[in-house]
Amino acid sequence: MHKFEEKVLNTIKKYELLSNDETIVVGVSGGADSMALLVSLISIGYTCIVAHINHQIRGDEADNDQKYVEEFCLSNNIMCYSEKIDVVKISMEQKISLEMAGRNVRYNFFEKVLNKTSAQKIAVAHNKNDCVETTIFNLIRGSSLSGLKGINAKNRNVIRPLIECSREEIVEYLDFKSVDFKIDKTNLCNDYTRNKIRNKIIPLMKEINPGVVDTIYSNSKIIEEENNFIKGCVSEYTKIYVKQTDNAVFLDTSCYNKFNNSIKSRLIIYCIEKAIGKHIELTKKHVEIISNLSNGKMFALENNGLTITNNYGILCFKVDFEKTVDFSHLICDEKGVLSDKNDCMFDIRFVSFDEIKNFNEATYICIDNINKPIYIRNRKKGDKIKILNVGTKKVKDIFIDKKVQKDLRDKISLIATDDEVLAICNFNVSQKCLVDEYSKKILMIKTND
Repeated sequence: MHKFEEKVLNTIKKYELLSNDETIVVGVSGGADSMALLVSLISIGYTCIVAHINHQIRGDEADNDQKYVEEFCLSNNIMCYSEKIDVVKISMEQKISLEMAGRNVRYNFFEKVLNKTSAQKIAVAHNKNDCVETTIFNLIRGSSLSGLKGINAKNRNVIRPLIECSREEIVEYLDFKSVDFKIDKTNLCNDYTRNKIRNKIIPLMKEINPGVVDTIYSNSKIIEEENNFIKGCVSEYTKIYVKQTDNAVFLDTSCYNKFNNSIKSRLIIYCIEKAIGKHIELTKKHVEIISNLSNGKMFALENNGLTITNNYGILCFKVDFEKTVDFSHLICDEKGVLSDKNDCMFDIRFVSFDEIKNFNEATYICIDNINKPIYIRNRKKGDKIKILNVGTKKVKDIFIDKKVQKDLRDKISLIATDDEVLAICNFNVSQKCLVDEYSKKILMIKTND
């Protein structure tokens, strides 16, 4: 067995990437990394199925890469699935970067092949250099500790058997095996940050330390160990300070004075990932903004459809925050005749004083002195209500005093005429509409469950 194959096998055993009887979908572009991955896995004795995506970005070059992969598989009796997908079009339609669109397309296709063939794992060709480039990239842009650990050897059913192999070892192995490979010329273009790191920054670093790739990789593994330890600690804290419902995650910030910034940051990242259901990398700046969010303020991670709101010391992490649509429905006209088009969400009718068993079960208002059409609506800017023994008060201030979450305030129903708020459902009734045993026209407004 060649030393390169031994190294790949040791990586597989070290990280428990594969069992002997598993079938692998191998992502193969035709480049050096993926060809070395395919050849080494087959040489070790694994059953491999090739998946190739033609991104339709490089014209004839991309077509030649596809042809090469298909012919290599045919001549070596390897099952191969290939597909052409217009990644540029997808990038424009979804308004995401070309790199992100390409990545999404590849992994979706790999999963498709996995399900079709009943394979167990997906192998991709990230190597030691890729890991180092990721660490440097995250260091430059600003990252939490987890971003400096580079690339994981395993992520669920996606494995990276070449993660401890350098690019030089890969090319040397292919030369020994007399296996050709294709060169993606876009990797030589320094318009992309990662290419600048690969083609400019790392060569400069090698002038100072020829073994810089190994050094940074080793450091990234130390960071990974430290990261896993802290992660375990945070996991215990989440049981105390984090709550989750069907559509939101809540973090009690009263714990802030007990922890340093590192733990606070981890709790925030944990809540974000729980809310959106996937791992993301956040910059230190983002974490600081969320950590310092003042009461009533909101911060959005728009790419993930997530909003974070501070509601009186509780951070609420919620996906797909929907802005409440303004509503207004006529309840009764100026003569006190009920509208026959009342919203089915509400039970609205006249009742007698004797029918009222519990004033907390619904909102009851006396309209004996109201000679205008009455509506049920959500709040408007500047709304005020006159409350007994309190005086006139802004509806907004009432919500603040009652500690009503900011994203719920526009969903609370108000009973009003064109120029006056008569009641805030389930909260307050205007002084002029209070019900007593002398009330003749008592209107009941109740939300249907």
